[in-house]
Amino acid sequence: MNLEHLKIFYMVAMKKNFSETAKALHMSQPSVSLQVRQLEESLGTKLFNRTTKKVYLTPAGELLAKSAKNILKHRVDTISEQLGFDRQRLLKAAVALGTLYACWGVEDQADWETTYQCVKWFIELLN
Repeated sequence: MNLEHLKIFYMVAMKKNFSETAKALHMSQPSVSLQVRQLEESLGTKLFNRTTKKVYLTPAGELLAKSAKNILKHRVDTISEQLGFDRQRLLKAAVALGTLYACWGVEDQADWETTYQCVKWFIELLN
């Protein structure tokens, strides 16, 4: 297991959708599925029950999702400490980045939705 697997798993767990996660991460849906499958294999357990429309966390997935949030939050805290940022400055930087992108870098609605989801996810991790 690595942090990239954990981040992808956590986003799928929150969105409950592989395709939406792939779009938000600028990845292909098969790549997201592969990363989750590799994580499941490394842990020796199934993390999601999948239907054609939705995905649901298994009991093991529920436990990992709680741990993943804490691990990823700790990662953000560690990076902010190394950069000399406190949580409030990091939050302001994330919001500012999202605002700047919204004002100057967005070509269409899909770009804005992807940016918004990434900034929203980052802010949720900080809280």
